[in-house]
Order: sequence, then structure tokens, then C-alpha cells
Amino acid sequence: MEETDDFSFDQDGIPTVDDLSSTSDTTPTNRPSPLAHRHNHHQQTHRRGPSRDFAPEIQHVNNFSNDADLADIFDILGEGYDCNLLFSQGVLTWKPMNPMGHRRPRSTKGLKSLFKSNNNKVALKKNFLKFREILGVKLRRRKQSGQKDGEGVCLGFGLLTYDYKSANVMKARMIDFEHPSEEICNKWVSKISDVLQTFEERPKSVKLFIQKYAGEKTGMTLFREKILPIFRTADCNVDMTEVMHNEQIKQDLIHLNLLDYDCIACMGGDGTVNKVVNGLLNQSNKDYGVEIKCNINPVKAAISMGIIPTGKTNHIASSVMGTDDPITGLLHILYGNRYMVDVCSVYNNEKFQRWAFNSQYGFAGNVLTFISRYSSIGLKKVEASFLKALTKSKLRSYECDIEYIPVPVEELEPLHQSGSTSSLIELAEKKENSWRTLKGDFMNVGIFTVPGICEFAPQGLSKFTHLNDGCMDIAVVKKVERKDFIRFLRRHGNSKNQFDFPFVETFRVKEVRFRPRFPTSWSYKD
Repeated sequence: MEETDDFSFDQDGIPTVDDLSSTSDTTPTNRPSPLAHRHNHHQQTHRRGPSRDFAPEIQHVNNFSNDADLADIFDILGEGYDCNLLFSQGVLTWKPMNPMGHRRPRSTKGLKSLFKSNNNKVALKKNFLKFREILGVKLRRRKQSGQKDGEGVCLGFGLLTYDYKSANVMKARMIDFEHPSEEICNKWVSKISDVLQTFEERPKSVKLFIQKYAGEKTGMTLFREKILPIFRTADCNVDMTEVMHNEQIKQDLIHLNLLDYDCIACMGGDGTVNKVVNGLLNQSNKDYGVEIKCNINPVKAAISMGIIPTGKTNHIASSVMGTDDPITGLLHILYGNRYMVDVCSVYNNEKFQRWAFNSQYGFAGNVLTFISRYSSIGLKKVEASFLKALTKSKLRSYECDIEYIPVPVEELEPLHQSGSTSSLIELAEKKENSWRTLKGDFMNVGIFTVPGICEFAPQGLSKFTHLNDGCMDIAVVKKVERKDFIRFLRRHGNSKNQFDFPFVETFRVKEVRFRPRFPTSWSYKD
């Protein structure tokens, strides 16, 4: 088996991979979560399973407990292996026919593997796959020109699974089991497919929105060459829509029947993710007849949402998955890994405006303004926007009033999870003195529901923010000299605590009111 970066494809459009070394035997675990005023919605998780033992998968093999195990001999990488499909233990095993247990040196004059991609000399370091690690199975054929699907010489079958490149980065792998008998291969493919159908958490139909201009503007090429073949091998139908204008996602979700899909996914940057989240939550609340108002509990998203990050910063995907690798995001979607994530509801004069993960005012707001202006310079627009916002003519403080309801001490547990916004209502109904006030001149005000991990802040814009504790973190930077503010920004790029300055304050809150105070006279700086 080898990485998806080196996928080759047969005439059926099936990816063929042949690097079988160092395959991980742990499946990413499923973890539950919330969104923010703060509310809860599905994203994909990234934690690795803690165990490497050979544990039976009883919960997914009960339906096959009476079926007889399968045992046949297959060729893997030019070597004969005794393969067994053990329903009682929920695993597929393979053992070399060589009694010494070592690979024989391969002669260049001998028979080569039927799969062209299996000609490299890679030792097998793993001899089993748990059922939950198998993502898809396909019969492999060698077709000649003019032959249709289902025709051609049977070569065997391929299993799609995964491996870890690093702690949070996954890659797709293909294990090819070669056998000339179509009857035997069909029997194995049929049985494995039946087992995969028992994993009900895995989506069978996905609606995918693609923003091809995100990041390096290679979204469509990535979709055709890597994403789509993995969808097909995993036997998952994908309904792809290319985003052509800013309102398309919103308009499409209004007319979309969410029950026709198991997952709504997006392929793009943070802007695309925010548009899909807003459209999905708005439509979910509309379908349930809930009008979004202050102090009213909104409903959760009707279905899960997945992210295939291809943007520049990808701070939402990185905060949830621990990486912005698009193949990792795709595999989390296909394996059905879900995680609840907090999101804020934003109001203006009691009128709902939008949903947001992180919101910032001041310096960061200026950076976002310049990013939209410098979109023509491509990937350099972020660096250019930072430099422009740091110039003496643009960098200044902003006078504003901040009111917030602090989180009670008893709720500040590291593993605390909030499954609803009922605590928000209880706090809002308390006496007015529940609100605290903060006034002054601030260089930047940030409200965070996710850490905001990105290339410029490897540990996050707010490294102590939890994903699903039902709270928001406020970070305010008071008025300081330019050199001190630059020191604050530089700490985002290293291991030091960027909030460990006397001019920085942080609060963990349930609700927040923000009001900028504009000067009475006109000034060009405003």
C-alpha cells in the first residue's frame, strides 16, 4: 500500500495502492459535542483509538455469527497468503504460506503480480484488519478496449483502509488480494460488503459543496483525482455542487431535502465552512418550525456536516481534526466519525444575524478587510494583510463596551460537555447583576468557540478554548504601544502563552454583548 498522493487508477476508476508497510490497526474514535450563544452541531473527530490489541468486533458481527468463516489462498505482493475471514472475531487475517514466516527474495525472472502497482518490494508488517478498519471492497478486473463494466479477466479484489502519517494525519491505503477465480473473489467481496453495511454510522449519500477557488485553487483537480475515487471505492454516493457565487450554498440548502442525504460536506476554506454551517442550521431550524430569537433554544443540525479543507488558514477544520489535510477530512466523513462542536448565534438589536465560530473586532477585523481587498494576489494575501494592518497609519485602538455573563466555577470542568443551551436561559433569567461590564480602548477583541488552529498559530488563536463545553472565550488586548502588540502577535507562532501579558485579559462566558463607541466628530481613521 502507499499514500493516496500516489494513487493510480484502473479502467474502472478504482484507486490501486500497493504499500502495505506500517499499517495502523486503530480506527479513529467517535466522540460526541455542542455549538454556541452556544449551540451543538456535528463535525468530524480526530482522536486515535487507544488499543492495538486483537479484540473481537462483536457489536458488528452478530448478524453473521452463524455464517461459516471463509478461508482461501490469495497472492499479496507476489507472495502466497492463507487468508481467513473470521466473523466470530470480526477480523480479516492473512498468514504467509512460507513456514519460516519470512519473505523470499523476489526474482525478476519469475511471475510478476497481476496488479501493476504491486511490483515494489514492501514487507508486510501487519497480518490482520478489523472489520471496522475496512472502508470499501471492489472486485478487480483487467479489461480490454471495448469491454463494459463487469467484463474482463478477474484479477482479485482490493480492500480500502487507512493508515496514519502522523498523530492526526491519515492516508488511504489499498490492499490487493489476487486470485484468478471470479467465483471465489465474488464470494469474498459479497461477504465483506454485507459486513460493511452493518456500520450504520457511515454515510451512504453525501451532498458536497466545492469551492474550487479556495487556497491554491486546485479543488476540482483534487476532487477528480483523489476524492472521487475514494468515494466510489467506499461505495458512497456523492452529489457534488460547484459553488459559483456567494449566495449559492444558502439558496441550494433552502430547496434541499436534508433527509435525502446522510451528510452535508464542504470542500474549501473557512468561508465555505461558515456558509454551509449557516445554511444547514437555518434550514434545520426552519424544518422544525423554530424561529431563531434571543433566549430561544435552536435545534441542532438535522444531519452531520463534514469538512474537506482546501483553503489557506482552515482554522475550523484544524481545530476539530487537528490537521487541515483534505484526505484526513474525507476519511473521517466516510468512517462516520462525529464530534459535536460549539458555535455562536449572533444578534443585532434582538434580531438574528448569523452563526459564527470565532468573531474578532479591531486589528483582526482590519486584517480580514484587507484580505478581501488583496484577493487578487493569491496565497500571499494573508501575509500582505497582516503587514498592512500593522502599519502605523492603520494600527490603532478602538473604544468599546463589553458586557458578559461569566461561566460559574462549577461548570469549568475540563471534560464538561453541554448538550443544550438550557443553562443559557437560566443565566439570562437571573438578576441583572449577572452581567459584568468591561469598558476601555482595545487593540483587539476576540470571541472564540474553537481554538482557531492555523499555520500562523499552531496552538491556536485561543489555545485554551474547548470545542464542546458550551462556553465562549473572550480575549481582549488593551491599548499598548505598537512594539508590545507585535510581541503579542509573535507569541501565536511559538509555544509561549500569548495571553501572558499584563495588557491581555481573558474570560470564559455564556453570553456577551458588544458595543463599539464611535467618536462624535468625523475622523479619517474611522
